[in-house]
Amino acid sequence: LTVELLDGNVVVGSVVANAYRQDLKDSGKGTGNYGFTLAMPNVLKDGLQHTITLRVKGSSYKLAGTPRGVNCVMPALYDGALESAT
Repeated sequence: LTVELLDGNVVVGSVVANAYRQDLKDSGKGTGNYGFTLAMPNVLKDGLQHTITLRVKGSSYKLAGTPRGVNCVMPALYDGALESAT
């Protein structure tokens, strides 16, 4: 089972949902092997409002709680050098 992350109608990420979750099994969701972790893609870390949706790839089935609005920023990157250490 693959889950896609959409920004509007554009797929910006995906992940295989195969991690075991006892709560899914307890609620009758098959074997419970449908958990996943998906990092927020950099394309969404622009400080703007995005409407994201999680859906099962190849279907129109949307995961509960989506669509949802998000606003993320890219963490600051610092440029520097270490001249010496003692």
